[in-house]
Amino acid sequence: MSSDLLLARTPRLADPLRGAIGDYLLALRPERKSPKTIRNYGDILERFRRFAGPVAPADLDARLVRRWAAALADAGLSGTTQHTYLTRLKTFVLCLETEEAYDVDAGWLRKVRKPALDTEQPDPLTDEEILRLFAACRARTWMGLRTWAILAVLLDAGLRRAELCGLTLGDVDLEAGEIAVRAETSKSRRQRTIPLGAKARREVNRWWRGKRCQLDDAPVSAFFQGWNERPMSPDTLYHHLLNHGRRAGVPNAHPHRFRHTFARNCVRAGMNPLTLKELLGHRRMAMTERYIKWFGSEELLAEKRDKSPLDQLKGRW
Repeated sequence: MSSDLLLARTPRLADPLRGAIGDYLLALRPERKSPKTIRNYGDILERFRRFAGPVAPADLDARLVRRWAAALADAGLSGTTQHTYLTRLKTFVLCLETEEAYDVDAGWLRKVRKPALDTEQPDPLTDEEILRLFAACRARTWMGLRTWAILAVLLDAGLRRAELCGLTLGDVDLEAGEIAVRAETSKSRRQRTIPLGAKARREVNRWWRGKRCQLDDAPVSAFFQGWNERPMSPDTLYHHLLNHGRRAGVPNAHPHRFRHTFARNCVRAGMNPLTLKELLGHRRMAMTERYIKWFGSEELLAEKRDKSPLDQLKGRW
């Protein structure tokens, strides 16, 4: 019997780590994680698997994970990205510990420290930049009306790009001036309703009356359709805003920058942080706090001068 035939008949040993990752990703589905989140988990764990090589889950240890963390840093990943990767890996290992079949003791995880999060946040848009973005819209054209309405919704509702692209006619109440973000389009898998201000409501109605009412009027059809009556994809929205920003002289006008701008302006207006947390669709207050760390020293000093605790005291002494 030839060696080639013998090799063909010899069963290959399955990669135990790959199998464990597959089991873990399947276990995430009942937790109602979004498909995008599950893909993200899978990409991170696959990156670790390729680095680790053929290793059984029970043989994972702190030294291997520290070497991977060092490789991530050497690859130039930001502190926040490294922190996310290590968090995903730790969650995966802790899940395996609950499965007897893998015989994993995750006690060594305590020896692995995650890198500090980057404190710098994307700069919110200035009021001048916002005005330039609106001024660059050709309001009489089909594209201009849609862009104008998109800018208004992003700045007045703070939606994620997938949430905006997922809006249907049934989600937008033009009469009440409200937008419903469905659980299946939300990263946190939580439904929420966001009222629009007078200006945003006006621009959304202009888009509807000017062009959108002429397209597919099924309640499940996308509210921000293209001319071909297809919904915008999150990637299409991302590049459209970047290109529009370049025309307006506003660099780096990506969708998430609008979300940070929304959070900043809500804080400026005196909104309760707990209310802001619900509007942003966050599960934890810690995430909302990252969005409102835009305060610099000048803003803090001005806030203190305006609201000095002792100056609020009534009476004389």
